[in-house]
Amino acid sequence: MMTQPTEFNFDIDLKPYMLTGSHLEGFFIVKNPLYVFKSAYSVSGYKVIISMVIPVGAMIFIGETSYGNPRRRINLKQCGKMRASAAYVHSIVAMCWNGRKYEPIKYLKHARSGHYAPFKYETGKTVIPDHFGRGPRECSGGIHFFLNAKQALEY
Repeated sequence: MMTQPTEFNFDIDLKPYMLTGSHLEGFFIVKNPLYVFKSAYSVSGYKVIISMVIPVGAMIFIGETSYGNPRRRINLKQCGKMRASAAYVHSIVAMCWNGRKYEPIKYLKHARSGHYAPFKYETGKTVIPDHFGRGPRECSGGIHFFLNAKQALEY
C-alpha cells in the first residue's frame, strides 16, 4: 500500500493575483503556474487522480456556478469544476476505494478521460484539448480540473 503522495494537497490556498482578467467574462490568463487536479481512468479501469500544472499563458474558464456572481471577487478556495486550454501532467495515481475512502495504490504513466475515451493523459507531457470553448458554459471544450484532489475524486 502506498503512502499519501506529498503532491496531494487537500487544502490549496491560491490567491486571485495569480490570474489576469481577459475581455471574456469568466476567462483568465494564468500568470503563475496553477497546480490542479482531475479524475480520470487507467487503461484497466481504475479511477485515477491526475495532478497537473496549468502553465503560464494558458487560458482558464471559471464558470459562474463555480464562484457565484461574476461581479464579486473570486474565492478560488471555493471554486468547483473549471477548464483550461492546456495542462502539464505532473503525476497519475491509481486510486482504490477501501469502503470508506479512496487510497492511492500506484503511480501510472497513462490515463484516459472519463468523458471522451480517445483523450489520453501521459505523465511528463502537456495535454491540449482539440477545442477550448470560449462560451460561458462550464461543460465545454477544455481540460477540466479542480483546485483540490478531494473535489476531483468526488466528481
